Amino acid sequence: MRAGYSRVDASDRLCGHLQLSACDAQVEHAFAVIKPHCESTAEASVPARAAVPPRRKPHSHSKNAPEGNTRAHILRITGVDLVAVHGMSDSLAQTILAEIGTDMSKWPDDKHFCSWLGLAPNNDLSGGKVLKSRTMKNRNRAAQAFRMAAQSVIRSHCAFGAFYRRLTGRLGPAQALVATAHKIARTVYHMLKHRVPYYDIGAAEYNKRFREREMHYLQKKAAKLGYKLSPVCCQAAVRAVSEHAIVELSAPRSFCSHLRPKSS
Repeated sequence: MRAGYSRVDASDRLCGHLQLSACDAQVEHAFAVIKPHCESTAEASVPARAAVPPRRKPHSHSKNAPEGNTRAHILRITGVDLVAVHGMSDSLAQTILAEIGTDMSKWPDDKHFCSWLGLAPNNDLSGGKVLKSRTMKNRNRAAQAFRMAAQSVIRSHCAFGAFYRRLTGRLGPAQALVATAHKIARTVYHMLKHRVPYYDIGAAEYNKRFREREMHYLQKKAAKLGYKLSPVCCQAAVRAVSEHAIVELSAPRSFCSHLRPKSS
């Protein structure tokens, strides 16, 4: 009986592999007959060294990757390497292109594009105040693909991963995931519209730039209130806090009671 089951399982696996191979061949043929939307622009914008990108991304272990070089076909059709974006795979790029196409003139800017995807917040206003902010529920396959891409960069050392981890502590994982998908969607929109390659600054550089923006904002706010910020040594600050704690612990109870403000 066990030998019979093993033979059936092997035949089923062989049949499934043949069906996947036939499906990959049809996809390869469909990609081969597609012509670029702007052939001259695509050829002018793509450098010679990136004409044939690698079949798979570094450190990629996808078992369901197609047999053909789908990444090269996407580069030829769109003029940009969408698979190079962190979180994007061949299947996700195919899904997004099948839903939105390559002509970005249908949306005036990236805000309209993200609103069409359902990744932009819908604010309920009353008297100029935001009562509730949420994203609308839809069944857009492209939006689902962008969410899956955002799910893949949670622990990544790229700018998208640092952006997600920064928002998780303030908004929570669900809203941070939607915000990261929104950011990836805007990146793909600009790549397809302006035919520019993807460039990642990395998590360390992103955190550095965010810290500089926060410092500039705090200095501007302090100057508006009539104050001036000055850097404080971390060791001096820790020493001051520890000395204050030692004084409170060593002071007698009667002395500490005099230091407390009297209740009216």
